[in-house]
Amino acid sequence: MEEQKFGIENLKKIVAFGCDLTRQINQSLEDGWQWTDAFSFVDEIATIPGVVKSIPAVKQELSELSLAEREELLNYIVEKFDIPNDKVEAFVEHAVAIAISMVALVEEWKSLKS
Repeated sequence: MEEQKFGIENLKKIVAFGCDLTRQINQSLEDGWQWTDAFSFVDEIATIPGVVKSIPAVKQELSELSLAEREELLNYIVEKFDIPNDKVEAFVEHAVAIAISMVALVEEWKSLKS
């Protein structure tokens, strides 16, 4: 088994952000959107700087994501968000897709400056 250098802490951070944000969107839209719903996103907005800072590390973590780390990520999401086990895999796959897209967008913005 190959030794993992990077772990998944930053990936957990970005996956949690994706899940928190989509959960808050869902809750805010339950009774239709009102302008006061914008205030319910304060917690998610506050995490954005940390998520953005972790993007370079997420790229490294994704590059060596092992089966054991994927399982750890699934368990983390189950515990943190109380999602039924049979549905958590789709949540994680979509959240990882968000992470990959965010990394790609950051790289594209960097390339625009050069």
